[in-house]
Amino acid sequence: MRNKLKKLEGNRFTVTATFERFGTKSSWGAGHLKTILLKDVTKDESIITDHIWFTCGKTFENLDLTEGDIIQFDARVKTYNKGLRDERTIDYKLSNPTKAIKLVSI
Repeated sequence: MRNKLKKLEGNRFTVTATFERFGTKSSWGAGHLKTILLKDVTKDESIITDHIWFTCGKTFENLDLTEGDIIQFDARVKTYNKGLRDERTIDYKLSNPTKAIKLVSI
């Protein structure tokens, strides 16, 4: 569980993160969706999670990212169900990313 995110549940704030790579995930109606992996996600210079995945929408797609780039964006902390049906647990994620900018390009 992401305990640091748990303490921030429901809040919206600005974070910075390092772009790691793109990936894909399966979707029922859309085939495969492009995803983005960010690492060392920080708020006020303190790491709140070591990594986070997002579906790659226009917010991130327009940044022309390469591995190691540092980005900044606003997001809200929400809960989600993690795991399979019989083994589900509650965990915390960042959602609704907006105002994304590239701070450092590698």
